[in-house]
Amino acid sequence: MVDGIHLSSCFDPVSEAQLRAATVPESENVIWVYGLASGDLQRGLLCRDTLQQLEVVILNSSLLIVGLRLFEHEGWLSDSRAKLHLANLKIELRTPFCVVSACLKLIEPVAAQLRDLIVLELDTSYINAKVLNHKQFQRQTQNNAVLLKQDHDVQELFGSRRRGCCT
Repeated sequence: MVDGIHLSSCFDPVSEAQLRAATVPESENVIWVYGLASGDLQRGLLCRDTLQQLEVVILNSSLLIVGLRLFEHEGWLSDSRAKLHLANLKIELRTPFCVVSACLKLIEPVAAQLRDLIVLELDTSYINAKVLNHKQFQRQTQNNAVLLKQDHDVQELFGSRRRGCCT
């Protein structure tokens, strides 16, 4: 536990890791993992015969040090398919991916943009199902389509007013 956050399940961390790993199809040969924690997720993914590369992104370098002290990582870290990256060097989100949820809460400020991209990607299917496919949203979009077509480019406003003038 770090800052009151469990790095993995207290009940069955291996089963939790298996559930996370199951979100990525077995056929994928390159998988990105965001977060380190106990290493159970990484170990589970490296058991896949089809996996050629496991890209692990460290979301908090201080948490990396704690994790290396608290959990056994030597086995999976010695696998030549495993590569470590620091989140501050990886701005874009790569797919397919798995996330160690606890690590999202303990993220370094420099990786906040990456965290936001991860959360958005995780929420996209929900947004599509609940919002974009909602009949009222579709109706509003259709009603506004005429107005959007009539709307001019914002660049037409540039230079149309004197600077410093409030009236």
